[in-house]
Amino acid sequence: MALTIPEIVSGGALLLAILSAIWQRFGVILEIKKDQASMSSSLQKEIADSKSKCSDDIAVLKDNLLGQISSQVNSLYTQLDNFSARLAMIDNRMTKQEMKMDLFWGAVQDTVKDMLKQPIHLRKDDLLDRFPSLSYDELCELKSMLVQEKISLPMVKTLTPDKKVYLISLALMLAGIDSRLIDMETKC
Repeated sequence: MALTIPEIVSGGALLLAILSAIWQRFGVILEIKKDQASMSSSLQKEIADSKSKCSDDIAVLKDNLLGQISSQVNSLYTQLDNFSARLAMIDNRMTKQEMKMDLFWGAVQDTVKDMLKQPIHLRKDDLLDRFPSLSYDELCELKSMLVQEKISLPMVKTLTPDKKVYLISLALMLAGIDSRLIDMETKC
């Protein structure tokens, strides 16, 4: 079984064709792998660049948000300081007003109580003498008596000057009773 030259040439050509086809396939595979490596390197670079850019953008957004929040917090502190200053001013005005009312009531209280006393009303006189140190129930009782007296007076236009002074005394005493009830945080 000896091979002839044309058979050897034909076999060699076949072998060469097979090797050439394998080389082409292998070359294509090598080219694909080379392209993949290049693309992988390129993608890794793009991913790294994107991560860096995102990190930078996040840092900028974070700084902007922190700046805005800080600005708003500072604004709230300023508003709170202004509010506190206004509250202090209102507290000061209220204290002065309470002092003025205490001075006024201290000046007129005894006179008003004396003007409202009547020898025939022992209970009312007793409550007036002990005012403003009355209990809640006693304040309500005195208020009820004085309101009844005020209601029983005729119209102001028809009152004599003495009765007008008495009506003013009633109004002042009722205001004093209401003030005490407010201090007790109750009303009858």
